[in-house]
This record gives sequence, structure tokens and C-alpha cells, in this order.
Amino acid sequence: MADAEAATRSYVDLATRIGRLPASVWLAIDLSHVGLDISPALCRRQLDQITAALPDGRRVQVGAEDAARADATLDVVTTLAAGGAADHDPAGQHDAQPRPTMPDG
Repeated sequence: MADAEAATRSYVDLATRIGRLPASVWLAIDLSHVGLDISPALCRRQLDQITAALPDGRRVQVGAEDAARADATLDVVTTLAAGGAADHDPAGQHDAQPRPTMPDG
């Protein structure tokens, strides 16, 4: 759990500094780094901290990682979005419905 907490602190730091970069820059995250394999509830709390640190209008892209984690990842993201994480973007740019993407090739 210490690794997940350390990773969360690093992501929060990145989230607070992303406002210095062009608006097209997003924060990408794999939830296994912030506790998905320990507990989905822990992971939701960690991701909530990260998204709260993002400047208005910025996005976080959550990777599905692999098939074994896809359902848990989707649950964490949709639960957090339903709880208001998508409302962090006052410009309406944040999409409350996650859209899985497939790697090229």
C-alpha cells in the first residue's frame, strides 16, 4: 500500500503542475499504480485526490491496462464520475462516460 500512496502523491504533484503545460496535455494513469489491485475503494479515493488536484479544464486518461483489470477499472471510473468527478471541468470538456480505446495494431 505504501507504493500506491507514493504513486498517488506523485500523480497529485503532476496534476498540480500540468497547468503550466499546453492545454492539449492530459494526465494518463494506470489504476494498478494507485491501488486497484489492493482495493477498488482505495483506488477510488486515490484517483479522487488526483482528479481534485487537476486545474479546471484538464483531463485524466485512465488506461484499462489488461482484460483482468478492465471491469474493476471501469467500476472505479464510472463510480467516481457518478459522484461528481466529471463536474470538475466547468467548461464541459470532461466526458463523464469512459470510452475504452484499443491500442493500434
